[in-house]
Amino acid sequence: MTITEVDRREAFRAGVRTWLDQHAPAKGSPEDFSAAHVVSARTKDEFEALEHEALERTKHWQRSLLAIAVEMVPPLLFQFGTEERRLAHLPKIVRGDEAWCQLISEPDAGSDLTSVATFAEPTDGGWSVSGQKVWTSGATSADFALLLARTDRSRPGRAGVSLFALDRAQPGLSEHGRGRPGAAPDNM
Repeated sequence: MTITEVDRREAFRAGVRTWLDQHAPAKGSPEDFSAAHVVSARTKDEFEALEHEALERTKHWQRSLLAIAVEMVPPLLFQFGTEERRLAHLPKIVRGDEAWCQLISEPDAGSDLTSVATFAEPTDGGWSVSGQKVWTSGATSADFALLLARTDRSRPGRAGVSLFALDRAQPGLSEHGRGRPGAAPDNM
């Protein structure tokens, strides 16, 4: 029997469903961001209060949840992350409590990944990153970022580039707008 790409995808989806069944918030629990528990109201006032609360949660979820967090981060965590990292991030992503952005484009490279100049080098206990990223959509509301950086200058093109998960609250990260008054930061 040959394992096809469809089989691999289905196995991945089954693994994600199993993990979510074990770790996602239960419907109607205080951590649940859906409006499903609204139907449990017994009076009109209780219904309106629950509906308002659910709508506020949904608005927050829609504002803070970026497609990167839902579409890119979970597959990366399932393939490369530890169980500890999955437990730290996936429930927050599912609830909409954690947003992510991408730090890819650079001033002299645009989105040409083979020309990435931002450099990351190992240090005691982590990595030191130097460089600049531009056109960072969603950066102002993101808690974390997927950062592309060159880790091996001797290897040309994409071979010397690595992907990092970057906590945007850590010290040393600066943001700059495009020079317009009130401009949102889009340069990192």
